[in-house]
Amino acid sequence: MFLKILEFCSKFGDSVISIMCENEDTIWTNADDEFLFSFYRKDGMNVKIDEISKILDNDPITFIAKYNDTPENREKIVKIIETDTNIRVRFWDSDNYFELYYEGVSKFHSIVDVASSLGFDLDHIFAFGDADNDVEIITNCKHGIAMKNSSTALLNIAKEVTEFTNNEDGVAKYIQKYILKED
Repeated sequence: MFLKILEFCSKFGDSVISIMCENEDTIWTNADDEFLFSFYRKDGMNVKIDEISKILDNDPITFIAKYNDTPENREKIVKIIETDTNIRVRFWDSDNYFELYYEGVSKFHSIVDVASSLGFDLDHIFAFGDADNDVEIITNCKHGIAMKNSSTALLNIAKEVTEFTNNEDGVAKYIQKYILKED
């Protein structure tokens, strides 16, 4: 993926404003993006800031970019990414960001694998989500629950919506009230 990312970055041009990649211990970015760092930066991580082509020296597990949100740029980005690879692009609903991911790799596939290895029936899985990367788990799990502050796409497909946001301990409060039946 390392070489593909460098190739993608060279083709984005001015349609992309900033790029951030990360793995377990390093963040590579071409800009200090406070919004992304609030999600991904952890104490002790090595942060490298410069042109991605100059600093990316290992395979990342995450690739997120801020882009100029126009239909033309979305089309250009999709065309660059999805023409000859098994890498796909997902645009974030409420912000002008997109992420890259491997086709067939998702949270839902992980849930299926873990449930299978532990002998759990998928009908007993409660899946919570708040963003577009949770659409597959919310759609495919019998108990697909969106957080109150979820993206519009997720709110439109969820079977249930929590009374509280993820910043208000919405998952814990849901479990206490509806699964553990506590007041």
